[in-house]
Amino acid sequence: MSTWTSLELTLDTSALPENSEAALRDRWETHSGPPAPYPVTVQVADFPDLTAPERTVIVSNATTALRTTKDQVQIGPALLHLTPGHATLTLRTPELSELTALLLFSELHRARGWLPLHATTAARNGRAVSISGPSGAGKSTAALRLAGLGYTILAEDQTWLHPTTRRVHGLDRWLRAYPDSLERFAPELLSKSQGTDVYGKHLVPLSRTQEAAKLNALLFLGQHTEIPAAQAARLLWEAGGLPLTNTSQQATAYAISHVIRQMDIRGTDREGLLKDVKKSLEVLGRATSA
Repeated sequence: MSTWTSLELTLDTSALPENSEAALRDRWETHSGPPAPYPVTVQVADFPDLTAPERTVIVSNATTALRTTKDQVQIGPALLHLTPGHATLTLRTPELSELTALLLFSELHRARGWLPLHATTAARNGRAVSISGPSGAGKSTAALRLAGLGYTILAEDQTWLHPTTRRVHGLDRWLRAYPDSLERFAPELLSKSQGTDVYGKHLVPLSRTQEAAKLNALLFLGQHTEIPAAQAARLLWEAGGLPLTNTSQQATAYAISHVIRQMDIRGTDREGLLKDVKKSLEVLGRATSA
């Protein structure tokens, strides 16, 4: 039996061909701490289409059609069924597209209480700060600037937060940067580049540590320093993407409510970002040692 872990999920992918399993593991395998993992069985079999109406969602500038019920999601030839103690992912064919895998694995993690954030996350000495904002706000540049200052970049834009423990993980494989940006902000990373993507951006590998850092602050680029609770909730829903089932919707609502009550959420801008990151990590360091 071939099993592996993605955050709190324990996946049995022994039914998949070796190349399909390797692709999933390369993209999603991540080790986290307790609580106990949630088992997910991946099987190859036929299934009847869900009778729910088909709808279209937009993810990462791509569109896909799907059907959902209270605890099931069907995306083409893939069907995810959630229960409180176990999940089953049934595939009509062993191949799973990158977009389908993104939607279904995100749904699994949300249902287990993890909150996705479209955010850059930087860490030092086990303490972390996440930086979110709309596309073009400067998250990738912030990642480069922080990397150049010696911070560990856990995520360029795919951060996962466990609200009650503040454990934070990045599920990006690469830090992507144009050559001129890399040379300007973090030239020492040029030697680590493993080629370029279709847009000409360097691919700098991001390592996934066995131990998660703890998140102390969430900074939103382009927002006023003080963010009211209602606005913070809206920003968190926007940063977290679309939950598809009742289970993940309820879990996400709880997670966002907890984050608003327990975490430092502030606005920042490009000029003050580095100062705010340093201040947040210093504050956490004092709180941890107290």
